[in-house]
Formats: sequence, structure tokens, C-alpha cells
Amino acid sequence: MAVSARTSDDVWAVGYHNSGRQTSPTAAPLTDAPVDKTLVLHWDGMRWRTVSSPNAGNSSSRLTGVATVSASDAWAVGYSDGDAVVGAYDATPTTAIILRWDGKLWLRVNAPQAGKYRNELYGLSVLNKDAVWAIGRYTPSLPDPSMPHTGDGPDAQPLILRWDGSTWSQVPTVPAGNSFTGIAVAASDAAWAVGSISTEGSNEPVVMQWDGMLWSIADATVPDPVVKGAPRIDSLESVVAPSPGEAWAVGSYRSGRPGSETLILRRLPQTS
Repeated sequence: MAVSARTSDDVWAVGYHNSGRQTSPTAAPLTDAPVDKTLVLHWDGMRWRTVSSPNAGNSSSRLTGVATVSASDAWAVGYSDGDAVVGAYDATPTTAIILRWDGKLWLRVNAPQAGKYRNELYGLSVLNKDAVWAIGRYTPSLPDPSMPHTGDGPDAQPLILRWDGSTWSQVPTVPAGNSFTGIAVAASDAAWAVGSISTEGSNEPVVMQWDGMLWSIADATVPDPVVKGAPRIDSLESVVAPSPGEAWAVGSYRSGRPGSETLILRRLPQTS
């Protein structure tokens, strides 16, 4: 799911693997569902080896982002499943997961849970050991069991967390979308986050910018569909920031023709 390379002989890769069947006695709707467990691999310059990593309970746990500070300091994020809401299709609550490497072991640390229903982390970016950012999404309200489909819902919001050297805390943001997966921090007053917002029949890409004080919506120009009137199914998945004034974001868009096409956006440094 994600890779972070500090040097040619210090590379981390994270994701998840299937380990069998769910054993939680309270999760009857999912009893026969496969269970995912966290997976961490490390490259030492010669070979890849599996490194033990903690999970959250008996339900599925997945790692989706990783970032390296030093040989003895790295972070990984993801989420774990809870018990399904009976009567609600695809209504499985989730809990955000944060793991930290201390040079010997991966340990689970406290992660703020902003939502009552879903809390998921997908991306990480490191500025320094006292400035680490994580991004994902949360759902502030519980699903309605009477609804036929209450999966993510239009009320899902960006979840942005920041490590200040001692504690992870939530950073307020604008209600910009319901699926954020990428974040890149270039300076204390320059960061970018990307994702998408789903509306009825369409999906719009979203870019947010951090100025050191606030997150705000940034312009993101996406090609218009070739087929007039075709619904937009666009998304941005990842972003990098080589410098405070420059950023690259990648994803996909639907032009109206079958399938998806590559989407690459570039933000150039502003000239005076």
C-alpha cells in the first residue's frame, strides 16, 4: 500500500495480508469474512524481511501509509474494522491506527478518533521528528440502520492529524470532501492534501493547502469530459511537494470514454 525510503538500505513497505477468518463473536454479519492483518516489510540493502507489527483486536487491521524520520524513528498509519451495524449495507465502523518504530519494535500509539462511526488514515508526511502529518477521513455521525446504503455517506470529512513531538492531535479543516488519501509537507507553512468529494453520480477532485495557520481549498483544474454531459468520476490519490512553492498530485479521471485516464496536476511556484 505504501513505501518510504530514507536511504538505499533503509526502506519500509506497509500494507496488509489475509490471515484467515474473523473470530469476533459479536460480529455475526461478518463471521465468515476473511480477516486482514497489518503487514510491514523492511529492506536492508540486501533483502526484504517481514517485521512484526501490532493489530487492533480480532477484526481486520490494515496499514495504508508509512513515513521515515530516521533509522530509529518511523511511522505507519491505517485503520481497523469494528462490528457491522445490523441492517445497514456496508456500514462497518472503523478505528484509526497509528504505529511507531522505535528502532527495535513497532508499537501502537494513541490516535485521535474524531468520528462516531468511521475513522481512517491513508497518508503520512514527515517534515522533521517534531512535525509529522497524517491524513484520512472520518464520519461524524452514526449510520441510519434503516437506510439501504450508508457506507461513507456525504457527511464524511477530512481527518488531518499532526504530531508535535509528544502528542497526536486533530487539526481543524474545511469540509472539503469525503475521501482524502495524500498529504505532503514542504515547510511549517506549506503543505498540500489531495482527495475527492462524492456527490450523486459524480466524483470531484479536491486539493487543500496549509499556510501555517489554516487549511483552505486550492484551485484544481481537471480536463472536461470528452462526452458532453458525462458524469465526472475524478480523484486525486497522492501528492509530493519538492519545495514550499511546488507540488505534484496524481490520480485519475473519466473523460466519458470507457475506462479511466491518468491525471497529473502540477502547482508551480508563484512569481512576484
